[in-house]
Amino acid sequence: MFKKKPKFKPLSPLRSSDRRKLADQIISDFQFKTGNGAEPQNELAAVRNSLLPESPLVAKFTTTAGPNLKAVSGTVYVGTHPGEEQRILWTGSLMRVVLTVYTLWHNPGLVPLLHTPEFVLQKLRNGADLMTPGLALGPPFPTAATKGSIVAVASLSTPSVPMVVGVCEIDVGELKAVAGEKGKAVRGVHWEGDELWAWSSGGKGGGAKPTALEGWEPNNEAGVQDLAAEIDQLQLQMEDADIETEDGGGVPLGDVEGSNRGHDTLDEGEDLPSSKDKQVEGKELSTKVLPFLPIFTPAQSSSLQLKKTSWKNAKKFLKSLDKEGLIKTKDRSGGETIVLDVDWDNSAIADFVPYQLPTKDQSSSEGRAGPVSRLGHAGQELRRIGLFKPKEKLSPLFEAAEANPKSFYLASEIRPIVTAYVESESLVSTENRRLVAINPFLANAVFDSDSRADREVIANGAVMRDRIIDRVLENCSPYWALLRGNETKDDIKSKAGRAPNIQIVLETRSGNKTVTKVSGMETYYVNPSTLADELQKSCASSTSLGQLVGSSPKNPVMEVMVQGPQTQAVVKALEKNGVHRQWIDVVDKTKGKKKR
Repeated sequence: MFKKKPKFKPLSPLRSSDRRKLADQIISDFQFKTGNGAEPQNELAAVRNSLLPESPLVAKFTTTAGPNLKAVSGTVYVGTHPGEEQRILWTGSLMRVVLTVYTLWHNPGLVPLLHTPEFVLQKLRNGADLMTPGLALGPPFPTAATKGSIVAVASLSTPSVPMVVGVCEIDVGELKAVAGEKGKAVRGVHWEGDELWAWSSGGKGGGAKPTALEGWEPNNEAGVQDLAAEIDQLQLQMEDADIETEDGGGVPLGDVEGSNRGHDTLDEGEDLPSSKDKQVEGKELSTKVLPFLPIFTPAQSSSLQLKKTSWKNAKKFLKSLDKEGLIKTKDRSGGETIVLDVDWDNSAIADFVPYQLPTKDQSSSEGRAGPVSRLGHAGQELRRIGLFKPKEKLSPLFEAAEANPKSFYLASEIRPIVTAYVESESLVSTENRRLVAINPFLANAVFDSDSRADREVIANGAVMRDRIIDRVLENCSPYWALLRGNETKDDIKSKAGRAPNIQIVLETRSGNKTVTKVSGMETYYVNPSTLADELQKSCASSTSLGQLVGSSPKNPVMEVMVQGPQTQAVVKALEKNGVHRQWIDVVDKTKGKKKR
């Protein structure tokens, strides 16, 4: 919940009047009702005890929040439910009162309940926000889940046990569909496993979650049952696909009856089947993979769901290869399977030709008219050059040297132009060839500043030739260009100013978690989406792609974020794409300021 672990001050008893006021405020804000049929006064007391048990304690805390780690303070309210330890039940921070999971577990229906798969909930426990596609069991969703409202999130595996408390970023209750949607749905503010959950007066850590709770009925009970049935059916299918079955729990590497052959087994004169001859976009392919390969479109590639087959289990995959005679395996205690030998002479390995799957670059350009995208590829050769365009006052110098004053020049090309000018004007000293006399033009156009050095040059009447070259470069407008392959500076349009570098920024998020952000790679023809995929594999970590904050919506700059301190991995990935190390700036915001 916090960027930094909070510091709690000593607990003190909460006065009865303050307890009643706080409980009544919570009842009003959350519109809590028990409906137990008791007398109104007794019912109100029961509600207060349920939300904030008697003899509560209160304490102040301090921590930091926001990207700038601004110091904030708040209040925690500690109470004890019957038969349990003291826990933080409520916290007042960020201008509102927020409940914890311990309060949710004792007050069914207090806030709208949303659901998400267990693997998504694991991300939420690490401080991630719940994205719209991660919502489950809907639509419809609870109508009370409106933008700005507090909601609870539970896993599909335990749909009646809230595990996360968050704030809706959108009107979730009005969603008509979640497939294909983008953006945040719920911003997490507290979850099982954070500092509030783990606090204990005895230092024993957080309390165990219940296995099921009455009163927290899912919004779509039929959906939960259908989902459970699908999971059971999938498990049965995986059990049926045992290693002793015909296909060994997967797809054999040999020929499959009725399947299309790979491009390495075509008959002489036979053409590859076109994408029109094999339409598989209309369904999700998950049972077998090889019969549908090779594939020819990104849509066909995305339809193959290997993770939904029994081959997602590495043990069954290895056993299927053992049955084919490609490898020899042995089972060890603890469920491990080790590979003892590989038959490298087997034709299935020796003659294997990888399938050519469509890449994301192909997907982005498929069906697009016009020129090919400027985005490059791994292994591209890049050269960044600095150019100089003479200002108008330097035109006589370039014209005297028979050079175009409106062209762009490299720094190395300026020297012969200056040499040609001083020789044409007979300004070279006969005693020292490196010494050049100052004529009125050089005094007015080159050494025209009011600096002490320029005044001394004019007073002396002579200056070294290298000094003239430096001053001419200073009086030119800077430009730059990025060349690929055999391109020259005349092949592309130069850009004004200094060349921007790629930015790598290390930041701390969710307390002590470090992330690495990369932006500006498009300038160097690096595809942000492809870079994100490369970093996901090389860093073995999750990555995300989004628009850089502050960039123009018309010309957005994309930012790749990878979990962990991955500076070296990012630099290596950029170098593989032709980016030189000196074109990269690294900013580490995780290091604290030094104390004076």
